[in-house]
Order: sequence, then C-alpha cells, then structure tokens
Amino acid sequence: MLRRFKIRTGSRVLICHGNTPDFFADLLAVWHLGACAVCLGAGALSSEIENVVKFVSPSLILVDDNFSGGHGLRVPTLCSSIESPPEPLPGIRNLVIGSKPDRPALMLFTSGTTSTPKGVVHSFRSLLSRLALNRKQIGDCTLSNTLCALPTNFGHGLIGNSLTPLFAGKNLFLARLSGIKGAAGLPELIDSYQITFMSSVPTLWNLVPRVAKPPTKGSLRQVSVGLAPLSAKLWKGIIDWCQTKNVVNMYGITELAN
Repeated sequence: MLRRFKIRTGSRVLICHGNTPDFFADLLAVWHLGACAVCLGAGALSSEIENVVKFVSPSLILVDDNFSGGHGLRVPTLCSSIESPPEPLPGIRNLVIGSKPDRPALMLFTSGTTSTPKGVVHSFRSLLSRLALNRKQIGDCTLSNTLCALPTNFGHGLIGNSLTPLFAGKNLFLARLSGIKGAAGLPELIDSYQITFMSSVPTLWNLVPRVAKPPTKGSLRQVSVGLAPLSAKLWKGIIDWCQTKNVVNMYGITELAN
C-alpha cells in the first residue's frame, strides 16, 4: 500500500495513531521501505497535526479509523486497517536496513513543556544501538513478557518499552491504564499474562497501591520508572507492591529512550 504512494528511502511518513498492533504494522512497513516515520499520538489536535505537516512535509499520513482531524492538509491519508493490503506486510525479522544505516528512521517530538516542541531524529544506526544497549542492561529473559502502558509516540513508550522487547523476539502486551479503573486493573494484567517487565511513570505508581492489591504470581522481574522525580517513599512503595527489589529509577532524555 505504501508503494502505491511512492514511499521510498528519504520519504517521511506521519503516523497519527498508536498503542495498537496496527501502529507497529504501519511503523515496520515504513521502515521496510527505508522511509522515516514521524510519530504523533492518537489524540493530537488538528492544529498540532497542521504544524507538524508544515515542519516535516510528509509524503503520506497514516491514521486509524478513529481519525477525524487533518482536514485541508493536502497530504494523502491512508488507514491501512480498513484497506486490504495487496500482499502480507513484512515481519520484524525481515526488516531491511540496507547499506545506509545513518539515514533518518524515526522522528519524535519533545513534549513542549518549556518551549515549542522540537523534532528529534533517530537514524537506523542510533535506534539499533539504543535497542542493543537496552537489551544488554535489562536482559532478554527479563523482557520475555513486556507490558507497555505508555504512549508510543514518545521515546519512553516506543523505544524503551516496545521496540526493545520486539527486537529481542519477545512478547509485547499493550494496555491503556487511564484513571482509577485502569490502575485498578493492573494486577490482573500482570498475573494473566505473566508480565516480567514494565516501564512507567511515578504518576501511575502514586495511584496503583491505593486502588489495587499486589499481583499474586510473582512474575515481575524488573520495573523501570522514569519521566519525573521518584521519591524514596514512592520507590519503596513500588518495591513492596511489585514484590521485587529490581525497581529501577531512570534518568535521561526520553527522546533518546534512556
């Protein structure tokens, strides 16, 4: 489908959805053709999409069936989950990097808390290097059943919590843990799918111990926490709830997937 729109090496494709298997199918298809993926969240406002389109000049916008924005952008829009593909999409093991690993592969935008959001570009080489370092630090065995409850348009959720287990050939489970109801359902998710690794933010852990009992099957091997300061009290509370001392306080630039 992407070839119909002449997507090739050097093209930029804007992906305006996330946190679903369809998102990863779209992302891998873009990379299979050597193009650069520009990721925005599913809840991006029309004004945000317009600004990004002006900034990156994408050849195509990939959306899901909930997409309602982006009118008048004069850029082709495709929902791959609705249109039947002419051939099977490539699997992750067939991803073609080619002879130019330093070409742009991924553009992520900063959150914009201090100024206008900035585009951070990863090459295929920098992505693969980051994933290799993540795997070495965490361990492939620990990544066996990874839970991602973070947005996949930011480095923390996409690179650190999703691509790392996928490129290790492990299982990735996607969940949306919004609000009290989402937090209360976390132990059931962990026990049902024998989750071994997850990475999240202090905001979630401030809520979870108050509304949910700990998981009972002891599957968690490591929990990483980042994006905001982690107090010693909350750190200990996470250790007690998760029943593992391997709770890691991360610090770094999330666009680099630290």
